[in-house]
Amino acid sequence: MKDCISLAIRSEVSLGTIKTEGYLLPEKLWTNQNKFGVSKTQSVMLAYPDFDRDNASAKYLQIVRSKASQSIIPQGFQVHARVRAESKKGDAAKVDLLPVDQLIPFLKVCKKLGSTVADELIDDLAGLSLQQLFSDAFEIKFEQEERQDWFKNRQQSKDAFWSLSDAIKSYKEAHPERSDKFRQHVYSNCQD
Repeated sequence: MKDCISLAIRSEVSLGTIKTEGYLLPEKLWTNQNKFGVSKTQSVMLAYPDFDRDNASAKYLQIVRSKASQSIIPQGFQVHARVRAESKKGDAAKVDLLPVDQLIPFLKVCKKLGSTVADELIDDLAGLSLQQLFSDAFEIKFEQEERQDWFKNRQQSKDAFWSLSDAIKSYKEAHPERSDKFRQHVYSNCQD
């Protein structure tokens, strides 16, 4: 661990129904915009949850070297390399951390490269931020539990919407004998 420059604290971070590992950076690495990081592996896993974790580092390099990456963040992604991360259990390991303020641009690159999960996560995070800002403006407390509940409900309602859409499509395909008028209205009636 001699090559590690700083100690970061690792903890599980809930993003609604998604869990990831987050890191509190050492104070000397803090900026006005950022005190937190997420590993390169976790960044990839957020955008591509079914991706093989062992190959996530190679996927990360592929993403940041892409033309999509250059068009979104021309200066490149700044990674805090060689940081040692310690969990609450006391174990430590070397990790390369992407500052959390660069996570949204990273997800935008993944979206541009075709990740629908990254696209949905960006939308959810934007919606959560707007809820927080409006709550602040009207001096309404928006507690941690409320934020997580709001985020989970949003993700679950989107999942339910797509599941119902798939079920309606399957039903329509299984019953071609139904009239065109019925087929046109079944979707809107079921969704309501």
